[in-house]
Order: sequence, then structure tokens, then C-alpha cells
Amino acid sequence: MKKIQNFAMACGVAATGLCGCEQVLEWHDAETPVDGITVNALATPDTVLMAVVSKALLFTDAPDMDKDKFEDFWIYEQQGDLPMKHAALISGAAVTAQVNGAEEYAFRYDAAHSRYVSDYRPREGDRILLTAQFDTFPAAEAAVSVPSSRRLELLSCQKKYSNRFEQVVYPEEHPEYALIDWYGEDTVAVVTVLFTDPPGDDYYRLKVRSISDHEDFGEPVVRVHDVFASDDRLFYDSRLGASYGGWPSEFSSVFDGRKCEGETRTVTVESRLRQGTDRRIEVELQSLSRDFYYYVKSCELYRITKQDDYSEPVQIHSNVEDGWGIFGGIASDGFVLHF
Repeated sequence: MKKIQNFAMACGVAATGLCGCEQVLEWHDAETPVDGITVNALATPDTVLMAVVSKALLFTDAPDMDKDKFEDFWIYEQQGDLPMKHAALISGAAVTAQVNGAEEYAFRYDAAHSRYVSDYRPREGDRILLTAQFDTFPAAEAAVSVPSSRRLELLSCQKKYSNRFEQVVYPEEHPEYALIDWYGEDTVAVVTVLFTDPPGDDYYRLKVRSISDHEDFGEPVVRVHDVFASDDRLFYDSRLGASYGGWPSEFSSVFDGRKCEGETRTVTVESRLRQGTDRRIEVELQSLSRDFYYYVKSCELYRITKQDDYSEPVQIHSNVEDGWGIFGGIASDGFVLHF
């Protein structure tokens, strides 16, 4: 070992001599403050505009990620009162939204939900500039154009039997059980829908939620499951090389309109019904703003990336200037099917 170390040191000295120069590397310890804040907001026509503003934290200050029993599932947020959450959230920021270069709306802080709320309800086509200022941090800005919704038409809906395991088991006990479906019944809904994609740049997410009501220890509980299946190539994404949380590998509910450019597209999906009462399937086609589309796609890649020193880092997409976060836009159309 001493010989190897001496050889490595000799190589380092020789390399320094060949360079013939000296470089000073500055050391920044974990106490170095991050100069910026994080802003997260979504502009949707069905609700008032809200935003969450927090301080950016060094990764060394973030809580460790705990891996759950499932190999493809990570827990990023602890349950209960998390001190890190209160240290990061900002309650005294000045948050404003300018709409279409004219009207300006101020936000008020909602302490009960740790968010900022305005009186402005976005409309399709609005161009919104969101600004957040706090203390000596640079003012963070982000802009979005609220997309136009695409009409989603129901063509047919059928129920069919589909085998499931009566007892839920853990994958480490039975690794052949790739997809575990909590509270799923032996019946799936086969839903066929139709939508038209106009020419131009469009981005979409298809949401299919299986929902039922239930009582747990006398308390009302709503069970929701959003994993669905389809053979349509719209949902194929070769970059997603691993499964996650019940979603199979190479499958994504978020897709680029270039896959159906200018088409009237018929899509068939399957969603398993839930145990309980008032069983229903919610189907929603969301039109996404460009930046929000790339944000969701980067999150999909990040969640299947192994958290070790050998993995290539995944950059989460952000459209916030002088800060971090995402300001996205969503417009949607859909329906509810009761069973």
C-alpha cells in the first residue's frame, strides 16, 4: 500500500510540474447560505391562484431519504410535524401576480395551509407573471401562459373480470409480484375516449383515478388509485427504464402532442375498481404548459434514479428566475363514471 501511495503522490507532483501553474480552490462549508428562494404554483381555471414560497436549502441540510419496503418506492416527506418544513417555509414574503401585462393581484398568507392565496382566478390564454420577494433574497420571478383545454369525449365503457391476488404481499417476499394493487377488486373498467390535438406545440397528461368510499374505524375514508393500463403508444417513454409505485417501466401518463400531431385520437385505458361504496372512475385530459410538462418529466426520471454516488444526477426542470421551483399551467376536461 505504501508503494502505491508513493507512486500516486509522485504522479500528482509530476502533473503539477507539467501544468506549471497554481489554482486556489475555495472551500464552502455546510453553513454557507443559499442565495435564493423556491416558488411553486399552478395556474388552473377552476380555482384561485395559489403559491408556496420557501427558502432554498443546501442538500446537506435536507433530511435523509428513507426507502420503503417496496424497491421502487421512495419516501421523500416524513409524516407529522417536520422541523425542516417549518425552517424552510416563508410566511412574510411579498407575492404578486401580473396578468396580461396589466392587472396586478396581491397574495395573502394562509397560515392554516402554509401557502399564499390571491383573489384571481386564471383563464385559458392568460399570461401570468408571478413575483416573490423576501428579506435580502433576490426577487424570484416566473411566467406561464395558461393552456387551452381539449374536449374529451367518452366513446364506451365496459366492465370485465381481471385476476388479482386476494392477499396483499410484499415484493421482497414474492418478487414475481411486480405490481401490487391495494384494495383493488377483481373487476376493471375498460374506458375508450376520444380527443383532437390541434397543430402546434401541445403537452398532455391523462389522469384516470379509481375512487371509492369506505369506513376505517368508524371514520370516512376515500380510496384513490391513479395507476391505469393501456397499450397505446402515446404512453410509451423509453427513458423510464424502471417501474415505480405500481407504474410499469417505459410507461408515462404524460405525453407530448407531437405523438398525435393534428390527429383525432381514440385511446383505450383500463382502471381497476376499488373496494367500498360509490365506486367511480374519474377521467381527465389535462393540457399542460411547456415548462410544467418538462418539470413532471424530470420528476419521473428522478424518482427511478438510484440515490448513490454512481448515478448520473437528474436536473429537476425549473422556470423560476433568480430562484428555484416551477410555475405551471393546467386546463382540463373530463367526466366521472359511476359503477
